[in-house]
This record gives sequence, structure tokens and C-alpha cells, in this order.
Amino acid sequence: MEKIISNNLSSKTIKILPIISAIVFLISATSCNKLLDTAPKYILTPEKIFSNNDSANYALAGLYGSMGDGATNSYQQAFLLDVPVASSFSADEAYPALGLANSYSHDYSNMYTYSMLPGSNFTVSNYYWEGFYNFIYQANSIIEGIQGSTGMTVPYKNQYMGEALFWRAYYYYYLVNFYGPVPLITTSDYEISSKIARTDTSAIYQQIVSDLTTADSLMSDDISANEVYRVTRSAVRSLLARVSLFTGNWADAEKYSTEVIGNGKYSLAPIGKVFYDGSSETILGISSLYGYAQIATQTLPSKSKSCVYAVMDSGTNNLVSAFSSNDLRTKNYISYQKNGSSDSIYIDYKYKINGSVQATDGHTESTVVLRLAEQYLIRAEAEAREGKLSAAIADINVVRQRAQATPLSNSSNSAEVINDVINERRLELCFEWADRWFTLKRTGIVDAVISAVKSEYWKSYAKLYPIPLKELQKNPSLTQNDGYDGVN
Repeated sequence: MEKIISNNLSSKTIKILPIISAIVFLISATSCNKLLDTAPKYILTPEKIFSNNDSANYALAGLYGSMGDGATNSYQQAFLLDVPVASSFSADEAYPALGLANSYSHDYSNMYTYSMLPGSNFTVSNYYWEGFYNFIYQANSIIEGIQGSTGMTVPYKNQYMGEALFWRAYYYYYLVNFYGPVPLITTSDYEISSKIARTDTSAIYQQIVSDLTTADSLMSDDISANEVYRVTRSAVRSLLARVSLFTGNWADAEKYSTEVIGNGKYSLAPIGKVFYDGSSETILGISSLYGYAQIATQTLPSKSKSCVYAVMDSGTNNLVSAFSSNDLRTKNYISYQKNGSSDSIYIDYKYKINGSVQATDGHTESTVVLRLAEQYLIRAEAEAREGKLSAAIADINVVRQRAQATPLSNSSNSAEVINDVINERRLELCFEWADRWFTLKRTGIVDAVISAVKSEYWKSYAKLYPIPLKELQKNPSLTQNDGYDGVN
């Protein structure tokens, strides 16, 4: 069987993807902002792009390039700047460091106070919707191109198909958790996609699981474990494990997380180096052109620039106080620093360099999308919900041991152990890709938790973000989420 070359879509390739993407990708830049209401303008025909393995590789590279920090469109930049941590304002993790009235953090203030409106006052939602559907359209185009290709060899068709299916599933995971029912678009045909109504969340999850299980069956293990800047079978199974928690399939959550933990390709990194390039913990990352993760330009202050995010350090059960004093994450995940010329605040300190703030040890960083610690916590929750309480505690303690936090004692109370897992996710995965916000909603505790810390602002309907007004105007089949009708 033909072997997939491990560096076929290497980190070096990915770092020049903005150029590749501009030259060869399937849709023009002008069509991106009008995904559901304007027919795409093809630069090259699918027949030419998918005529052989190499040209198909460049099409796939275009998808990765759209997510990289060479992206120029607002919705593409939002993928790196907002999606990882912005929902921390909606959850109980962060507050706007520059104040609620600051114009620069206007969107974030609206997220913090649940004042999000469908119109122009909440552009983050517009970027999310546009961005995710743009990426889905690109994935659909690649899927269709590979399906119709007669010039690609089977191993490459399978590998590239698996990667495209992964990304489509990944973006639908975010859409369904931010907005609830959304249009399920699996075609690049504008005439079809522009008229699709919202699809029930259960059907969205069915599509996500179908895409991921198909990807798992297609992809090869021949790709180097060190190549974390492209989707591997381990990345597919990591996302499958997470999604299984959302669908309540505890057996699959345990199965897939165990496969990732046990394959020997990853290990927990030292607590201060979790987000370094080359970390043994990273399962999937997004390569950086600059040697630092773009989100750090928002979270990390310098002498001349203030940061936007401040860690909640007051009120009921705030995040800072949730860490025990001996937990090394108190110094490696959060930090108390002067915010530019303003007062000192607690900041998100997972990424430690940003161009203005240099590494003292010469290390570089890229955005981490999936990592091993989450797989231990996924398995722990699945085990707890299946009644395997000792095994669940053992998995939690693997993560706590890395941070030198006090190990948890065994318990015979399943509700208590499940709560321990949720609390550990809060500590270990804080500020990572909306994890806390989604976990609060998934476990049904969002009303109780948020009303306790922001009772003056919390509105139960704010569990879902508003559908952007311009999307409703373009597609009469769409309906608004509850609570947002009649406002703009």
C-alpha cells in the first residue's frame, strides 16, 4: 500500500499557506463574506485542482492557510483571536480588563453582560457565523473534489478526505454549541445552501459523528506523530471523544480517549511548557508565522499595551481562588501582572510570548487546538458516569499530579466525582476554545453557576448567541434564537 509521506503537508508548507491559498484555492476572497447568498467564483476548476495528489494537497493547504495567522479577513482572524478565549467573558472565567465602557472591548463587554444583539453591536457573532461557514464551504469543496477525482491515488484520497471531514465536523461542533440549530450544509452548491433552514441539534451531531467516524476509517497512522500541524487519526479520535460527551455516549468517549492516551505518541508536558512548539502533549496545533500564538496579542500585556482579558478574581467561587496554593497552574496558567500603564490584574498566562513580550529561553509557541490532558479528563468523566469511580479519580489525578496539586481521594459518590471532573476541566482547560462555556451548558449547570456570579446581567436565553441579523435578512428560511426577536 502506498505510504502517505509524513511531511507532505509539513509545518514549512503551512507557513507559506497564505500565498498558496491566494493562488489556488477554490473560491475568491470576495465570495467569503457572502457565503450563503452569493454564488462562488472559481479561480481554478475542481477537475484541475484534484487532478493529482500534489495539486489536491495545495487545495487542502488552502484550508489550513485560511485558519493561519497570515489570514487577512476579519472572520479568519477571529478564528485565532476570538474563538479560543472570547467566550470566557460569557462563562465565569474573565471580565473585560479595559472596563465595560471601553470601545475597544465593546463586543467583549456585551458578551460579559449578555447584551448581545443580532445587529452590528455584536460583530464577534457575525465573524463566528461567517468564518465557520466559510471554512465549512471550503471543506465541502475539497470533499466534492476528492470524490470526483480520477487522478488521485487511493491512499491520498483517503487521507485528504479524512482531513476535510474532520474540519467540517470541527466547525459544526462550534456552530451548534454557539447557536443551537443551524443550517446543515454539506454541499458547495450555492443554489442549495442559500435556502437551507436551521437543522435540529441532534441531526447536526449525527453529521459530526458521521464525518469523524468516516475520517477515522479512512486515515492512516503512517503520518509522523511529530507533525501536529495537520489532522491525524489521533486528532480525529480526540474530537470524537469530546463530541461523545456532548451526545451522552459515555462508552465511545471512554473508547476514543483511551485509544489516544494509549497509542504512545503523546505524553503530558512539563507544566511550564505545555504550549511550547514541540510539546509532547499537543495532538493538533495551528502553525504560526511569527513564533507566537496570535491570541497572546490579546491576553498578554506589555509595557506599552494593555491586554483585553482579565481573570475573574472576585465574587463567588472565582477562578483565581479555585486553584489551590500548591497548584503550579497558579503560576503557569494565570499570572498577576501590570496591565500596560494600568493597575495590575490576573491574566491568562498560558501563552507567554507575543512579539512584544519575548521568550527568555528562546522557545516559540503556536496555537494548540487539541492536547492530551483533555483526553484524560474526557475519559475520567465517561468513567464517572459509567460508575467506574476509582478509574475516574485516577485519571483526574494524572492531570493534577503534573501540576503538583493535591491528589483527590477515592469516593463512592458518583455525583461528587462527576463534579470533580467538571472542576478539573475548569482549571486545566481554562481559556481554551470555549471549553468552560460549553461545559457549563452541556452539563446543565450554566444557569446556577452564572446567576451566582453575574446575577445582575444573566439571562437564561443567552446560552445561545443571536443569529446575525444580516444572515436572517439574506435567508428567509432562518429564524432567530429565543430572546433576540425584535432587537437589532
